[in-house]
Amino acid sequence: MSSIDSRLPEPESPRVLLVEDDAPTRLILQVWLRENGFEFVVAENGDDAWKILEQKHPPEVAIIDWTIPGMDGIELCRRLRATERDYYPYILMITAREEKQDVAYALESGADDYLVKPFSKADLSARLGVAKRMFKLQAGLIRAREELRVRATRDSLTGLFNRAA
Repeated sequence: MSSIDSRLPEPESPRVLLVEDDAPTRLILQVWLRENGFEFVVAENGDDAWKILEQKHPPEVAIIDWTIPGMDGIELCRRLRATERDYYPYILMITAREEKQDVAYALESGADDYLVKPFSKADLSARLGVAKRMFKLQAGLIRAREELRVRATRDSLTGLFNRAA
């Protein structure tokens, strides 16, 4: 018997951490996230965001403003990438910075995508669609890895640990 319960429903969307200190922008993004069916948690500064990301089951997607109080978005990206995790978190950097070197710097720091403020709902929805695809692919890979681990350590007939385990 597998330790994976395939009867549990697969979540439709990854959970999102929204890190934005500007109240109007934060409220607009919250509405858009709700309309796109995402569960989310909000942090207004980098230090609070890091505490959320250090939790046992942190959000799988982070929408991070570059310029936030405390730890800035770039440092948050770097720390997130330097931390070993069972999954790959998708990071979307949002900022008013639009110079090409800023985009390159954010991507080099660990962001997966970059949106310049102000951006449209369609732009955000497109990026969230990519995050959903990555999340579903990754969830499938993690399930397959776990199934292989179980098969490698358990007897298929009895479900007991095998000699190698």
